[in-house]
Amino acid sequence: MEEDIKFGFEELEVWQRAIEFADIVINTLESLDTDRKHFRLIE
Repeated sequence: MEEDIKFGFEELEVWQRAIEFADIVINTLESLDTDRKHFRLIE
């Protein structure tokens, strides 16, 4: 059985909120109807 490794920073609220924000950004980009999806984040 594989054990999940937890790092101390993962307990920080700022880390958790950053992950939530990244999920929102990725989901938003995936919902865009464009051929240049991977460039949108860079722009």
